[in-house]
Amino acid sequence: MQKNIVLIGLMIALGGCQSMKDLGKSTVEYLEESRTTPMERYLAELRNPSVPLGTFDDALDGNQGKACRQTTHYRTVQPSDLQLVISASEGGIPTCQHVLGTFYESGTGVGQNTARARSLYLQAAPADPYAYVELARMARDGIDEPVDPVKARDYYTRAGIGGVVGLGGLMEQGKGGAQDVSGALKLYVDATQKYGDPAWKAMRPLLALGLELDAEQVQKYNRVWIGGLLRQMRFELWRSYELGGLNHSGQTLTIRVLFRFSTGSPKPKVYLAESSGDPVIDTAVVSAVYRLTMKDPYMLPAGQETFDFVAPVVLSPSAKRG
Repeated sequence: MQKNIVLIGLMIALGGCQSMKDLGKSTVEYLEESRTTPMERYLAELRNPSVPLGTFDDALDGNQGKACRQTTHYRTVQPSDLQLVISASEGGIPTCQHVLGTFYESGTGVGQNTARARSLYLQAAPADPYAYVELARMARDGIDEPVDPVKARDYYTRAGIGGVVGLGGLMEQGKGGAQDVSGALKLYVDATQKYGDPAWKAMRPLLALGLELDAEQVQKYNRVWIGGLLRQMRFELWRSYELGGLNHSGQTLTIRVLFRFSTGSPKPKVYLAESSGDPVIDTAVVSAVYRLTMKDPYMLPAGQETFDFVAPVVLSPSAKRG
């Protein structure tokens, strides 16, 4: 039986915690799947307060942009916040023009005016490519203009990484151009940056259909997958009641836990690979991470039956709860 051993270090406070922060179809069909932009979820759910409105690139935000974008996180927009967005939009801040466009499209704080929304997206897009995602969605679904999947493809392409899932959805269905399912899959793999992000989720149904990745794509898939496993491990340790209630005499302890994944199984078997010297703490750590389950399997080489993941978990008394 072949094994692949990966050593990854984690830090967690014993008795403490770390802060955790971690298109193609018609809008109705699209929403029935899970590939939705926050704007589409907003329009479908009448404003989920935990989901931002619009599709934004956080890296573009200066102070004014951040202030405008924060106004999209609430069920209603306050008059003072609306005035802030309007003033910054008139001052030429792209993110704020984008935000104001979403307000006009959805009728948040202002009268609904899709033509005005479209105009604002067009103003913002040269400096805020994610505004092209909104324009592409409008062209795709015929909002304030006839349905035009060719234009939608163009806009999604201009949006860069933010438009990958939308562009890929049109490619999968052959709308606005040739059908190219393999090309869509390549887009998703190239664009995914974090396990479970929109590009990763778009990849899942294509892999379930039996499409295969080449060797380089498998390497990236597995690299992103490992990052997701690490985050899930940290979460399970962070939320462990048993582990959080333990204390020790100011010592830093290291425990090594081995996860064994079998072909096609997202649920690993868990073993204690190296003891901390304290059986109570060992049991608490193993019990915490035993709950871990990945939604997707690790891609094993042909003929390999298992994948072993060894994680040193460092329990430090110096870290603060928060």
